[in-house]
Amino acid sequence: MAVWAVTIPAEQWATERLFHNETVTVAGAVGRVAPDEQVLLVADDHVVALTRATKTDGAGVHGDDLVLTYVRRAFDDPVPADGLTASGVAASGVAASGVAASGVAASGVAASGRGPVLDGEPAPVTGLTATGGEPGLADGSALAAAGGGPVLAAGGGPVEVEPQVFRRLAAALGAEPGPGTPTWLVSLALPIEAATPADAVRQFWTHVVELGPRELPAYVWPSGDELAMQAFVLGEEANQDPEEDDED
Repeated sequence: MAVWAVTIPAEQWATERLFHNETVTVAGAVGRVAPDEQVLLVADDHVVALTRATKTDGAGVHGDDLVLTYVRRAFDDPVPADGLTASGVAASGVAASGVAASGVAASGVAASGRGPVLDGEPAPVTGLTATGGEPGLADGSALAAAGGGPVLAAGGGPVEVEPQVFRRLAAALGAEPGPGTPTWLVSLALPIEAATPADAVRQFWTHVVELGPRELPAYVWPSGDELAMQAFVLGEEANQDPEEDDED
């Protein structure tokens, strides 16, 4: 079975990291990846999760969304995607027996009409090395050429990855929580004016749905150690003590 990597847009990642979803949907990316094949999920040039492809439910606008089930996550400690290597890829739809990047090409075929032609050898790139002639990466931003840039272009579709590199990155993600995982208490308290307890509860859930993790602070602490309480907003620790802000 092939192994893959796919990048989600920054806007989707900003929302995805706020929730513990069972699946993530990549718009317009179904077709190349077969069910049960494993896919590295990339965001902000980091591998954030290992996933497994499931059958599309046809829920997308064009019925071509790729649905991935989470296997392991590293949302809080993502792995740099440097060295991610793809096989069978060409940029700008240019097929070459080597690598085609923005401004460079192989075997006498110039990519995008720019840059030198490297006869017979792949052009040096960092972050992502491509070989062969399948489409799947967007022009320019798809390959991280010398000097940096994103590893995979968001919206460029899944890219087949060299198995050895895939295994290294997947192993670096660590394992899912198991025995010995600490227990945390999470609290959300809202002052609500209401005529009855039931009405207060209804208003509470309305506020939670309307405001969500983008605006409401959640308080978390290890079970049995309330003095270690921390507040989180937008998935990040946030200071909720105005006196400390004044001191700063």
